[in-house]
Amino acid sequence: MRVFCKYNIELDIFLKNVVEYTLDIYSKKLTLDALQEIELVDIKEISYNTDGRTCDEGKKILVTSRLYDKLPTYRIEELKDNVDFIMIVSTMFHEMGHVMDLTSMPNLYAAAENMNDGKAMVTSVFWLEYLAEKRSSLEGLVNHSDYCDDFASRKWKSYKFDMENASESNFYFLNKALSYFMARTIEISERNRYVDKMINPLLKNYVIDIGKEIINLESQMPFDDILILDGLYDIMNTYYNKFKGKFMPKSSKRIGLWF
Repeated sequence: MRVFCKYNIELDIFLKNVVEYTLDIYSKKLTLDALQEIELVDIKEISYNTDGRTCDEGKKILVTSRLYDKLPTYRIEELKDNVDFIMIVSTMFHEMGHVMDLTSMPNLYAAAENMNDGKAMVTSVFWLEYLAEKRSSLEGLVNHSDYCDDFASRKWKSYKFDMENASESNFYFLNKALSYFMARTIEISERNRYVDKMINPLLKNYVIDIGKEIINLESQMPFDDILILDGLYDIMNTYYNKFKGKFMPKSSKRIGLWF
């Protein structure tokens, strides 16, 4: 496997150490036969805010320098308790999980990349991100209370659908954030504490209904059939229309259903 950073020699060496450190801990939980490259790129070269993604059909992991730029040192032995370093390791494990999942769920991953089929795309993206983040969350590396508090406190007047805009008014962005929220609140009692804090009653009901469908989907695992996600789509589509009905400005033209 080639591990590299083209633009900074120190980060090139450090990235190799990060990958070795992550594999020392998690290699027994991962199958990475397809993975050929891991590259660190400057966050300034990326047009959107991300820490990492899996690409080239699971052959490559791309991580950005966003968290790496915050580190006080590149000596791992001095970073064991550093929050940003812990998130770096968690992100690497998350993306390695995607590589493994792509091998067992190629149809779902193909659907997630298919921009011509919005129904299959949004449901598969949600489900695959949920599974990968749940795997990471169960390791207990990162305390996600700040993320969950932030998610619960937002108004989420999500009447638009736009895959480019990461704002509270965007239902696509809500669903991407929701996949992480659900994966980071596996314990129902913990999730309910955040639900109780939610200021948007429509969001509360949405989280509850999505939670029930996640239980249903997990009872059918493993699967690689996009049709099994139809129930998830029905919930998403129903609530998208509810969000539009409640929050869409009166001056906006309503144009039918989601897809």
